[in-house]
Amino acid sequence: CACKIYFQSAIIGSMAIDRGEVMYNIKSICFDNTQASDFRASSCMIVTNAHGKILYENGANKDLKMPMASTVKVAIALALAKQITQGLLSLDTEYPLCDEDILPGMPNNFLDKLFFNPNKTCIKVPLRDMLNNMIKTSDNTSADYILKLIGSPEISGPETVNKLIKDELGINGFNFESSIRALLSNYYQFPCIKTPENIETAKQV
Repeated sequence: CACKIYFQSAIIGSMAIDRGEVMYNIKSICFDNTQASDFRASSCMIVTNAHGKILYENGANKDLKMPMASTVKVAIALALAKQITQGLLSLDTEYPLCDEDILPGMPNNFLDKLFFNPNKTCIKVPLRDMLNNMIKTSDNTSADYILKLIGSPEISGPETVNKLIKDELGINGFNFESSIRALLSNYYQFPCIKTPENIETAKQV
């Protein structure tokens, strides 16, 4: 089968692997210090690409909850897809994004790069482009804006995502509590709001 190997929460690589060799490969890649001394992983997992079935998992931290980081963007995309299917949102709609909407990220990212531009920004962006770049380049600005769109006065964006993933899809152990801006501000330890001072701080992070 085609499989992915996970070390902690990172995908290290994909490979074609015979199911009977799963134990051997995991041991040699993850836990055999003579063959994989650079890894010394504390937990590993092999998952099928086709159906996401776990073929093997082991390690001291295999039950430890890890921060989702940008993997939460997949869940945001699912919540958006549901609302598009329901006719509540359209991928063709253009939305205005201005300085107050821009977040830092990789300097070459679709919208995140605008955080590093000292000039005032206010552009119209199709929802389709935001979705594509949120998934393809992990664009933080797109993710945070989509999170606002799928929320409502009655239920916030993160709560909307939680409801879909936990209540409707039945995925336990998932928890998403705040905006992307709040997550970034907490992680980088500076307010991710576009100001001359924060632009310089973001360049150094």
